[in-house]
Amino acid sequence: MSIQNELSTLDKQYMDAAKQSLVNEFESHKEEIIDKCVEGYMELVSVILSTPGSLVSLEDELDLFVEKLQNFKYIYVEDKQVRLTTPDLMNFEVDGDELPILAIIIEGVPNEYFEIPQAVYTTSVLSEMILRRLGATKEFGYAEKAFKLVDFEMAEYIRKELAMTESFVKFPFSGEGSTEINIFSVLEDFIDESFDGWVSEAEAKIF
Repeated sequence: MSIQNELSTLDKQYMDAAKQSLVNEFESHKEEIIDKCVEGYMELVSVILSTPGSLVSLEDELDLFVEKLQNFKYIYVEDKQVRLTTPDLMNFEVDGDELPILAIIIEGVPNEYFEIPQAVYTTSVLSEMILRRLGATKEFGYAEKAFKLVDFEMAEYIRKELAMTESFVKFPFSGEGSTEINIFSVLEDFIDESFDGWVSEAEAKIF
């Protein structure tokens, strides 16, 4: 999300002061911007916590998410404008290796997928065919909360081979209606409400 404040043809001294005032104002709200991103992140966590038995843990990725927000370039000073750029789905890189769970949530999983715990896919009881397919499937999570995601058909194969009476936990961000999730929607609403006020504050502080 990028919003710019263009400066008209003013004398150089005033223009420099106006640009610096805008930069100072925008910089003063950086932590608020990051907090709104984290608020959107924690909304995802609340969905996980409301899914009994889910192995998904976004808390493990939160520190790196915040670090990437801290390193994000928010302010661009150009010839006659100061541009405030905030994280969105287009400009904020969510690496699938660094933030694997967040990446798959943001991309969206339109079909139903189920969480297979590590204890299940490391057992020798499963047939070679299923173990081979699971071996080629990406692992998420860590230690005792490690899991793999499989579609409904594979989950049923595994359940029947293990003679399980209960189904596996459905990945909470999959299934009908699960499309791309905008983790930055809280931030976008905040910027829409605040930007004009920030500009007015900056203008009032020139000289």
